[in-house]
Amino acid sequence: MYSVLRITGSYINMEHIKNIGESMNKILDNTYTGIRKAGDGFSIEISKSDIWNDHVNSVIEKIKLFEKVLIDGRESGINVTFDLAIENTDFHSNSVGLFLHESGELISCLNYSKIEMEISIYNNH
Repeated sequence: MYSVLRITGSYINMEHIKNIGESMNKILDNTYTGIRKAGDGFSIEISKSDIWNDHVNSVIEKIKLFEKVLIDGRESGINVTFDLAIENTDFHSNSVGLFLHESGELISCLNYSKIEMEISIYNNH
């Protein structure tokens, strides 16, 4: 599994998106490293762990750390998404599936900050 917090918007908002990244760097060095290749914003890594709860705990920690910047960005029309990618290697050969349980804290945190969640499951067979 791999997760990021993605901050995106239209080309018109790119200067504002850069300012959001620079504001995040004032809180935590090297968070923002520039606009991504797609040219629509930037992402910050949350976790590469194989353990779902590591992703949950890390994204909640980052959202709380950058809460004001993220909420201000959302209120000005910037998109913020918690993006979780699940690769076929995340499915163990002896399992029938991958189960992600969430007690509600993550959902509450995302909802409060108006952050969307996206889960991508890749089948690279």
